[in-house]
Amino acid sequence: MSDGEAGTQACNFCACVCVRAVHAQLACVRVLALLTLSLLSGRSLARLAAAGAIPPLLALLRSSHTAGASTEEAAHLLRVLSAMAIESAAMREQLLHADALPLLRELDQHSCSASVQLHSAVSALQLQEEQAALLGQIPQVCARLLGADAVASKTAVVGLRKLLSIEREPPIEQIVATPGVVLKLVQMMRDSTDVEVQVNEAQ
Repeated sequence: MSDGEAGTQACNFCACVCVRAVHAQLACVRVLALLTLSLLSGRSLARLAAAGAIPPLLALLRSSHTAGASTEEAAHLLRVLSAMAIESAAMREQLLHADALPLLRELDQHSCSASVQLHSAVSALQLQEEQAALLGQIPQVCARLLGADAVASKTAVVGLRKLLSIEREPPIEQIVATPGVVLKLVQMMRDSTDVEVQVNEAQ
């Protein structure tokens, strides 16, 4: 698709949706005007997100989905939101904060027209949500490691390995900066006869 065709398509989309926005969601007018200029490049998507586009775009997608609105309108909304989810961790964080995952997951699972892009977006959001949950466990895992319970310490070693296996930006600094953690790991590796513990710590 050429830039001209993409711009025309975006303009047609805005013309269609802005009529509804006037009556139901005036806040969307500004966002959809920005969308007219967007060719879904990374910078354009970042500008849309920075302008606060994600919540109103999600609101339009929800209302379109609920009301059974035109497939074309829903497809445009899905294309923009999916591209945001794929583009960057910052936009994925905004989408998760706006509770986009349940709706996008439902559309991915039940829509006969679900795209590869939507599936990739849902996968990226799910992965980021799981990683955020893991990162939230760092204080508890470190506390178990440093505790007196040997079984809990061994479980904590496995937990730390999972945290450090996060593909993007593993929390190495956060774990190393926790007082006593490195010393405890070295001590456990030196003193333990448990091969599994030694392997987990060495890796």
